[in-house]
Amino acid sequence: MPRVSVCIPSYQHKSFVKDSIYSVIAQTYQDFEIVVTDDGSTDGTVDIIESINDPRLKLKRFPENRGACCALNDTLQRAEGEYVCFLPSDDIFLPTKLEQQVAYLDAHPEIGAVFSYPVFIDEGNNVIPDQSSTFNGNVFLMQNRSQSEWLRHFFFVGNCLCHPSLMIRKNCYAQLGAYDERLAQLPDFEMWIRLLTAYPIHIMPEPLVGFRILNNGLNASAPKPTSIVRINWEDVCIRRQYANFPDKLFAEIFEPEIKALNIDQSIDRSIALGRICMATNIDFLHRLGLELLHDAIPAYSHGSNLKGITYAEYIQNTGNADIYNVLPARKMKMIENILKA
Repeated sequence: MPRVSVCIPSYQHKSFVKDSIYSVIAQTYQDFEIVVTDDGSTDGTVDIIESINDPRLKLKRFPENRGACCALNDTLQRAEGEYVCFLPSDDIFLPTKLEQQVAYLDAHPEIGAVFSYPVFIDEGNNVIPDQSSTFNGNVFLMQNRSQSEWLRHFFFVGNCLCHPSLMIRKNCYAQLGAYDERLAQLPDFEMWIRLLTAYPIHIMPEPLVGFRILNNGLNASAPKPTSIVRINWEDVCIRRQYANFPDKLFAEIFEPEIKALNIDQSIDRSIALGRICMATNIDFLHRLGLELLHDAIPAYSHGSNLKGITYAEYIQNTGNADIYNVLPARKMKMIENILKA
């Protein structure tokens, strides 16, 4: 059994996949397997992979494109190592990544996963001089936090962990399950939330991966209109799980809001989280808040036995939270009509 499984979901990366795989083969730590699932590439990516002669390379090809998360889960299912890393087929590992992260996890059995900083590279493997100029900017340059502090940051701010920098214990997935294949933009973020409910993590404050920035916004995480719209939907879906957190963890994460809003911790958790969402100025949290409150409040109670919120407060929220941006759209329509007149 290899100690480390490097899982590579590949798709349409003929120009980069050889560099990705050879960055693993060139590691200073050599006890690994390379598990590749190609997601129906049609550009010759598979031909490049098959040309690499290394017995540790295990390739499977989907006959058609199924989605990046499906390919990711397939590599995870086939992985046999004690530790697992993921490497997109256009990114690279820096030479000591496996050595440093294996040593850290061996020395810290309480840690579920270890991450690092990335360094942004261009299509020619050159380090981008102004790292903050990329669309990811400095988002991954995070300090270490407690589990509840990470989960609070995730809820109110968002993802800040670099997936290609990950090394995780395989048994974490046995407990947590695989990645959610309904998510296209944020399956890693959803996994980090599940991971942090069960295990502490650690960030090594140095670059151990090369995160490639493709020309013309071709990265899956680049801010394209479709991805921006999709991220807002996935943000709502992902944060729903906070309503099911254990009482102690929920109280630690939202202690300031519970005090500020005078929330009785004995009330329905969905009502508590819904009120917290509605007290923010974050649009997608308003949508989540309304959905949670609508589902938790009974349709017929005449106001009796309703704990934690009143019908009047809920109705007021539905009028104040313009979650579909109706008012700006109507305003623009009015302006258009005036201009046409």
